[in-house]
Amino acid sequence: MNQFQLLSADEIVRLVHSLGKVDSNAVQALEKHLQADWIVTRDEAELLFQIDRQVGRNDNNCPTWRGLFIEAISRFVVFDMNTPGEISTEEAEWLRRHLSPGSDLTPNEVQLLKHMRKHSTSCCESMQNLFNLAQA
Repeated sequence: MNQFQLLSADEIVRLVHSLGKVDSNAVQALEKHLQADWIVTRDEAELLFQIDRQVGRNDNNCPTWRGLFIEAISRFVVFDMNTPGEISTEEAEWLRRHLSPGSDLTPNEVQLLKHMRKHSTSCCESMQNLFNLAQA
């Protein structure tokens, strides 16, 4: 059992912050938290953004961190039960508040926006503006 397995989500964030990177043990523990009920909640999505803001620019992160981040946030925004495939104005606003400010997106955020653009069936105008950030 790794050091992360018995920790709460908040404790995982603190440990990742102290390590300065997301390692494979952290990814496994986060996956376990996220897959417990197969639904990504707002709190879980915000926790993932918190981790990415802390260590998202670190080249030493586990390669599977990016995939976990992108898939989980996409499940919350694009593949949610209320508007599956659609990105509403409310969802776009939530996303804008959690992305790095301006055009200073982390590499994971850029890939997240590209993934969302590819997999959404429709989106509001403000989401198009966010998609444009990933093209710059």
